Amino acid sequence: MKLDKAPVKLPKSFATRIDLLTAWGDSPTRQQLARICASTVCLCLDLGKTPPKYNNAIGDVMAYGAEALDWLVGQGVAPTAIYKRGPLLVGAISDSIPTEAEVDDAAAGFPDGEALTK
Repeated sequence: MKLDKAPVKLPKSFATRIDLLTAWGDSPTRQQLARICASTVCLCLDLGKTPPKYNNAIGDVMAYGAEALDWLVGQGVAPTAIYKRGPLLVGAISDSIPTEAEVDDAAAGFPDGEALTK
């Protein structure tokens, strides 16, 4: 399985995107980095096979990352490829999160209170 050829397909769930971003933190350990990168690869790439399922209700990126890492390596993916692609995908997730100004602009299009009732 080649990660560099797999198309990006960011999670539809905003909660999943935030889980991945916040798991990155300021200074992840090597163990955490491996799990975050594996989680990100499995959740953000169309791998042509079905990776393990992520449970949004729990939101445990590290636990999912252990399962994702084992699955990816079992599919023949080199750990170096996971480390290489993971940070690029985190960047794509970060770019996909609307800024405060974008949210304010979108909300300005609704009459007062209307956005809350729909």
